[in-house]
Amino acid sequence: MEIKEIIKELRYYEKYFPKQAIEEAIVRKEEIIPILLEELIWATCNIENIYEDTDYFGHMFSIYLLAQFKEKRAFPLIVEFFTKLENDRYFFTKDLVSKHLYQIMASVFDGNIETLRNIALNRKCDEFIRAAFMNSVLVLHHYAEVSREGIISFLQYMFNNLVEEDWYLWKSLINNCLIIHAVELLPEIRWSFNNNLLDNTGFRYYRVIEEIKSYDSSYDYILELKKIENTYTLSKKWDWFIDDVIDDDFNKHLADIVIKIIERTKKQGS
Repeated sequence: MEIKEIIKELRYYEKYFPKQAIEEAIVRKEEIIPILLEELIWATCNIENIYEDTDYFGHMFSIYLLAQFKEKRAFPLIVEFFTKLENDRYFFTKDLVSKHLYQIMASVFDGNIETLRNIALNRKCDEFIRAAFMNSVLVLHHYAEVSREGIISFLQYMFNNLVEEDWYLWKSLINNCLIIHAVELLPEIRWSFNNNLLDNTGFRYYRVIEEIKSYDSSYDYILELKKIENTYTLSKKWDWFIDDVIDDDFNKHLADIVIKIIERTKKQGS
């Protein structure tokens, strides 16, 4: 495929899953990266338009592929994209924010941890986006890109600067402490419970304290501590393609059945 064809198929929904375009983009990584960066810049500048365009998904493939390529130049661009709109207006990114944004930010991380901290505390941003920026530090810690001391300092800063109304952020913060067993932050956790900051999170004081101390937490599954590795697999689950993928899987299953019937018939005939 020509580069122009690849980009065209990765920009707009053409009523089928762009399998070949994704595979070609991955193989031709060095050629495609500058174009994906330009696409992301364009999407950010035109975000009010793509917000209404249900067939456009150029921003999605650009973000996921750049994350898979671990392209650090994408970090400030993705930050700008997700801080352009206020509140909950990012529904057009489907499950990207709720499921993968924290992994994406860790994948393209350029070393600027202050940006992650600032977005996590920016009350003009959607709370799910803020939580994703905070959670990305756990992935970075898992990959040893942020030290134990660094992540404890980061989370401590969150304890000191979140406001009472940030209930979802408080919930994510306690999740993070459970996942890394942050015994260093037990004073902050106790203080948060005592000041009723965790009343709406569903957490119970004694269970949280016990789990952090025991290093045997049932909360470890809450976040998948890995970076983006396979855009092809993740994109197949997007709403645009779910019917296409189901049809494709059904056709393959049907073909397998037909082959088995033919083979059985040949055996019986011999």
